[in-house]
Amino acid sequence: MGDEVALVVLLDTPLPQRRPLSRKDRLLIQWQETRRKGVTYPFVWLRNRIAWEIEKRRVQAETHTAHSFHNAEIEHAFLKAVAEYQMQPWDGRIALFRPPLVGAWTVSGGQLVNHERAYLFDDNDWGQFTPQIEVFEVPGDHDSMVLEPNVRVLGSHLRNVITTTEAKMGGKGNVVSFSAKQAAE
Repeated sequence: MGDEVALVVLLDTPLPQRRPLSRKDRLLIQWQETRRKGVTYPFVWLRNRIAWEIEKRRVQAETHTAHSFHNAEIEHAFLKAVAEYQMQPWDGRIALFRPPLVGAWTVSGGQLVNHERAYLFDDNDWGQFTPQIEVFEVPGDHDSMVLEPNVRVLGSHLRNVITTTEAKMGGKGNVVSFSAKQAAE
């Protein structure tokens, strides 16, 4: 059927579809924002929401060039595929490297929610599909974890995970290596 996959490495990868916020949790976020920003917050929120709706419609109307239309088609196809993708359980080994979790709000059950309004999970919610996930917290944020100096910590953990995986394989399978030039391409 194909080659055995000894290890899948994820770099702060979320599930294709995230759990939607419950109505209760959306209300808790609005309540916390009102407490934090004062009684004028609902009016500021409404103004921002109207501006967002106007901008969304303006951007949709500005897809005049062939290039931007093509980009919009690609984005639409990608989002459609992600929405239709059905996750399946997988019994393989996964190493997830992610930055520290930063919650903007605490909602029902003590669950944290980030600024993108997504629930935060230690394993980015992959554990429900793969029991063999191992999580490594690395310094930085989603973008800077792969940049100097944070990438040194990431690289060290990654080297250890690959070495351990190769040792567990006991000589089975092929390890493909690339020159620095090939890897950069």
